[in-house]
Amino acid sequence: MPLDRPTRNEILDAVTSLLDSAVKPRVEGPLGYDVRIAIHLLRVLRRELDGAPALEARERTGLDAMLADVDEGERTNAELCARIRDGRIRHSDPTLRAHLAAMTMAKLAIDQPNDPLYQARLARQAETTE
Repeated sequence: MPLDRPTRNEILDAVTSLLDSAVKPRVEGPLGYDVRIAIHLLRVLRRELDGAPALEARERTGLDAMLADVDEGERTNAELCARIRDGRIRHSDPTLRAHLAAMTMAKLAIDQPNDPLYQARLARQAETTE
C-alpha cells in the first residue's frame, strides 16, 4: 500500500545507501564499476522522482504557450519537433529558446546537478535575480 512504511522513497534510499556503504567498498574492477553505475542511476531516479512534478509542469507550460492552437492532449514534444522541422516554429523564436533553455536546466538538475557548467549557469542566474 502507498501509505505503508517503508515508502518507495525510503526503499530507494535504503538500497542506494546499502550499495554505496556496504557493497561498493568491497568490489573492484568491472563489478565495482557496475555497482558505481547502479548507485549513480538510483540517485538519478531519486532526483527524478523528487523533481518530476515541477519538470512536467514547466514542460506543460512551455508546450501550452507554443501549441495553444492544438487540443490539449496533442500538445506534445513530438508536435513541437514537427513544427520546428517544417518551419512553423522558427529556431530563433524567443518562446522556443526560453522553453528549451528552461527544460535543459531542469533536466540537468536531475541528471547532472554537480556539472560545473550547470553550476556556473545557476550562479549567473542567481546574480541576475539579486
